[in-house]
Amino acid sequence: MGAGSITSGYVPMGAAIWSKEVHETITDGPATFMHAYTNSGHASGAAVGLRNLQIFEDENLVANAAARGDQLLSGLQRLKENPHIGNVRGLGFMCGFDVLKDPETDEAFLAEDEMGAKLLKAC
Repeated sequence: MGAGSITSGYVPMGAAIWSKEVHETITDGPATFMHAYTNSGHASGAAVGLRNLQIFEDENLVANAAARGDQLLSGLQRLKENPHIGNVRGLGFMCGFDVLKDPETDEAFLAEDEMGAKLLKAC
């Protein structure tokens, strides 16, 4: 997890999250687990991170992002009108769609079709 996640990029802050199984392997293992994060454990970063979480709660940002994500995905459904667009999917602001030569058969474009370059130019 990087600074953008914890402090919204206001100050550097690093963290790591792992499963209980990994934690037990590290703590119960035969050797000492040494780690270091350049920006971990700093009081200023921790204070900003806590305040950032409070803002997320106070301003209902998670629910708002979910609603805006639904709005985005709904708008992207119009891409299906294009004969080369297959599945349109998403969760929150992470959305994607398939660009296919034939969406009915899932036939992909060939590299020599240079569809990536054509899409980039169109965008």
